[in-house]
Amino acid sequence: MSVFICSLIAGTSLITVGAIETVALKQSQVADPPYVHPHKIKGRVRFFTDRQEEIYEMAKPLQFPSWVVVFVLMVAFVRIEESFKKQKQKDLLDRIATEI
Repeated sequence: MSVFICSLIAGTSLITVGAIETVALKQSQVADPPYVHPHKIKGRVRFFTDRQEEIYEMAKPLQFPSWVVVFVLMVAFVRIEESFKKQKQKDLLDRIATEI
């Protein structure tokens, strides 16, 4: 469940940031109201509206940490799964050895 939630957060933030940056490519390169928040996008300075800035400030910092958490949880899940399989195999071999 944690992997799903973190993946959802990471994906949503990635899509949101991408959408805002894509829209910003067509927006003003000069600080004209309502475009007053500068950001460097594709090597050029573009300006965001107040609303875009609010959303971008929340979504951008969530991208990388969310993907890291997903990766760590997936690695932990795989290790736990491998450990469980090894233990199950060991228990089966022990049971077979005691029956013989």
